Formats: sequence, structure tokens, C-alpha cells
Amino acid sequence: MNRVYRDWDEVVEKRLTDNPEEARLYLLEAMQEYFNDNNLSTFLVALRHVVNSQGGIGLIAERSGLDRRHLYRVLSDNGNPHFSTIITVLRALNIKVDRLGELRV
Repeated sequence: MNRVYRDWDEVVEKRLTDNPEEARLYLLEAMQEYFNDNNLSTFLVALRHVVNSQGGIGLIAERSGLDRRHLYRVLSDNGNPHFSTIITVLRALNIKVDRLGELRV
């Protein structure tokens, strides 16, 4: 019997596609991890998963008004986005930031 293996990113993104609340909680957890250990790449991976699950870089770039290449660059593992860029991406995902550390859809 041949097994079909899926990429971890694909599994995560599929789950997030089906449940916007799961995506919000996933980002909230990633943000808490960042506050705990200052590991920005972990948060950017989570944000990239949510972006991909909600239509991809191209669609989010269009919604946000950000350049697609710029968005690819800032969401990469080595990205170093400005806070305003993160907020712009969250708004394009229809995720509101009420208070520091609290996200809602």
C-alpha cells in the first residue's frame, strides 16, 4: 500500500482554511510565543500559514495594497517587517487587534 504524505505546511493551512477562529487562535499563540522568546520567525511562519490559508500572498497583497514581492520578503523566515506591515496584513485577513495580544475575527 502506498502512503501519501502531506507537507506540514499544507496540513496546517488546510485546517486554518476551514476555521477562521482556529486561524485567529493560532496567530494569538504565535504572538504569545514571540513575546516569550523574541523568535520573530515563528510568528512569521504562523502569519504565512494564515495568509496562505486565506487566499495566498497575491490576494492578501491585493487586499492590503502591499507589493506582492515585498510581502513575500517580509513573511519569509528572515523577514523583518515593520509593525505597520503586520497590522496591514492582519487587516487584509479581517483580523482586528483590539488590545495588545488580543486578536479577533
